[in-house]
Parts: sequence; C-alpha cells; structure tokens
Amino acid sequence: MKAFQTIIQKYHGQEKYFILNGSINIEFSNYVYINKYYSITQSANLFYIYILQICSENPREFINKKFSRLNSILKNVFILDEDKEKMLDDFSKIQRIYYGFVRLANIYKFKKANIQIDTDLCMNELNPNKSNVFVLCQKKQKYYFSAIDLINMFNRNLSNCFNFSPEPNLIKNPYNNIYFNNKDLYNIYFFLRWNNYVIPELIQGYFLCNFNLKEFRDNYEFNILNIYIKNYIYNSH
Repeated sequence: MKAFQTIIQKYHGQEKYFILNGSINIEFSNYVYINKYYSITQSANLFYIYILQICSENPREFINKKFSRLNSILKNVFILDEDKEKMLDDFSKIQRIYYGFVRLANIYKFKKANIQIDTDLCMNELNPNKSNVFVLCQKKQKYYFSAIDLINMFNRNLSNCFNFSPEPNLIKNPYNNIYFNNKDLYNIYFFLRWNNYVIPELIQGYFLCNFNLKEFRDNYEFNILNIYIKNYIYNSH
C-alpha cells in the first residue's frame, strides 16, 4: 500500500512524498494544494480526491477499495469520457509499475529463501530444474514438491467426506501446516497446466470456483461424493 501511494505521488511529479496512514494529514493536503498537483489534469484531480483519499480513511482497505473507487469513477455520468479514459490509462500505468516492483521483490525473496525440504513425500531427492518439481516459498523457506505429490494432496483433501457427506478440506503444506493461499494455489494449478499434466476434475472445479471452498463444495457435491466412493471401494480395507 505504501509503495502504491508513493508511485501515485511520484507519477504526478511530487518532489516530496507522504505516507498516509489513516490520520488526517494536514501537511500533505497543504503541500498538494499549494503546489497545485491536483489541478495538473482532471485525472490527477481524480487520483488525489478518490484514490489517495482511501489512505486517509482506512489504509488497510486500500488494496480492495482502489478498484471499486476506479469503477465508480468510470460509471460516473458527470465525468467526461476523455477524462475517464485518461484516468484509466494512468491507473493502468501505475499498476504496471507497482506490480513490476512487487515481482522484483518476490524474485529477491525467493532467491534469498533457504531450502527447507528438497525431497518428495517418499524421501526421493528432487531437482528443482526438472519440469516435474514445483518450488513453494513460505515464511522465507523453500519446499520442493513433485507434481504427483501435489495432485494426490489436492485430490485427497478435495474429495474428503464425513459419513459420505462432502466436506472438502483446505490444502496446506504438510511440512509446516500452513495453508496454501490463493497465490500458491494459482501457481500450482498453472504449473500443472503448463507442464501438460492431466488436471483431475476436482482440481479443475476448484480452480473454476476461484479456490472458494464453499462454492466448490456446493457446485461439485456429486463429483466429490462419486470420487470418494470410488476411493472407498478400491482403497479401504
């Protein structure tokens, strides 16, 4: 959030930068008003009034609210179309700069992370340069997983049932019990897709539900139960 608002201020030519943290920043308001940064273009005016205002109101909601604020601007009938286009173009450029820095930071963190686990679940050593090995980074630690282990892990958790009632589980790292976040889940899904693995129907369904477990359970109840029964027949005592 701090990086994004700094980029906005730099993009509009500010020489002095402010970190808005939810309190009323009179110094920032006076600085912008005296130097007339808000009046450079209509787009700049919209950025200072609608986007940076979120930081003064509730900085914790900035990431979620910035898109809704942009959407409200684009739907506002009292704003000229050319101003909306300029606002959207500037917003896209700032987003591109921001995600470029985010990607650079992630690359740095990934390279600096220590290797915690370099074997599969059967204790076979894994080579991270091979196409069947996925590298997960959590809490500054790297964990190697084979594609087969990941597929089995997903299928086991997503097909979980209690008394033949579908109760899929969230997938977590078996080595540290930390649940995979959406970024991890998307990375794993596209890792399997790009390396031409056959995506099981439950994993595909989970992906189509945007990794929302409740939505997945409601939409794929029959599929979950069907696979659970098959596993029960073939794998139970």
